[in-house]
Amino acid sequence: MNKIKVFKLDPDATVPTRHKTTDAGLDLYALEDTYIALGTTGKVKTGVAIEVPPGYVGRISDRSGMAAKGLIVGAGVIDAGYSGDHTVVLHNFSAVNQKQYLDGYLVKKGDKIAQLVVYLIETPEVQVVEQLWISERGNTGWGSSGT
Repeated sequence: MNKIKVFKLDPDATVPTRHKTTDAGLDLYALEDTYIALGTTGKVKTGVAIEVPPGYVGRISDRSGMAAKGLIVGAGVIDAGYSGDHTVVLHNFSAVNQKQYLDGYLVKKGDKIAQLVVYLIETPEVQVVEQLWISERGNTGWGSSGT
């Protein structure tokens, strides 16, 4: 795959861009102003639909500049076949030392809010088995490799 199709659902939408040709992610832009209060979650529309082809998945990820402000992306899997707005879910976890964001954060129309990275995936069939496989690790979880 060397091209990805983008459809503008809104004439004011900004088409996703790559700053450098070697960047993995496409920057996604806010379609409209959205205020996200401290400690809450907001949905920011992009106004674009991106055709993720079968055999791939789109993953909406943080932008470092937004994450440094305490705005973290959630709910970021875009399956092939989804044709709606690539809305970005942002959690506002602004740090106390960032006084300018303590009341909340106003995402402005046109702001770069997240990035979309497209990955090649496998979609194996599910097979139910009668017993678990044997492994060296077994069922040891958190802390199993030491502190």
